[in-house]
Parts: sequence; C-alpha cells; structure tokens
Amino acid sequence: MAQGIQLPLIAKNGRLKLLEGDAYIAQLISVALGDNESQNPFQDIGLGEFMIFGMNDSYTEAEIREKVREVFESLETDQLAKLETDDKAISFERDVAAGTLSMFVSYVNLETQEQQELEVPIPSAT
Repeated sequence: MAQGIQLPLIAKNGRLKLLEGDAYIAQLISVALGDNESQNPFQDIGLGEFMIFGMNDSYTEAEIREKVREVFESLETDQLAKLETDDKAISFERDVAAGTLSMFVSYVNLETQEQQELEVPIPSAT
C-alpha cells in the first residue's frame, strides 16, 4: 500500500506521522497542484497563481488541464493513480456570485482500482 509522510510534518514519539492509501495519494495530488509559492523563480511547482486573472479564458483552463495531466503521468508511472479517461476527469465549477472557482479531478487508485474524486484548491486573488 502506498504510504508517505503526512504534511505538514507531525512528529509523534520521535517519528513522523505517515499517511496510507487514498489519503496519501490525495495529499500527493494536492501538493503537486496546490499553490506552492517559492522564492526560487526557476522552480515550477504546483499550479501557482498564473490563472487568477484569466479564469474565464479557455486557454487558461487548457493550461490547467495540461498541468493536471502531467502530474497524473508521474503518478501513473509510480503505479499510484491514473486520471479517468472521460472528458469529465477534470471539471470546473464556478460560483459567479461568490467569485470562486473549484476544480474536481476524477482518478482511479491503481492499488485498489477504486474511483476517487478530489477537489483541488485553486488560488484566489483575495
């Protein structure tokens, strides 16, 4: 079963707490696609904030979808998770009144063969 260190780091009895299975895979996806700001301008991690000012733009959505596919190519190589193959594997929900956007990713846990859906945080301008 897939397992790894829980983030943020939590120590218990001198050991780091571990996550297993779906919880660990969901954490990997969230970290890979989250807003991972860095002082290193050459480090390209996460979705970053490039999409904040272009969210109503189909080109920006296509860039986000491509980044999600890249992350899942790596997870599939590691035999952890595979992006669903249908067009709804990556979906967006807009709440115009609240000014928010949510992205949902559907994938298959390759260890259990169970379908999962995860809401991925999208950086906001606020």
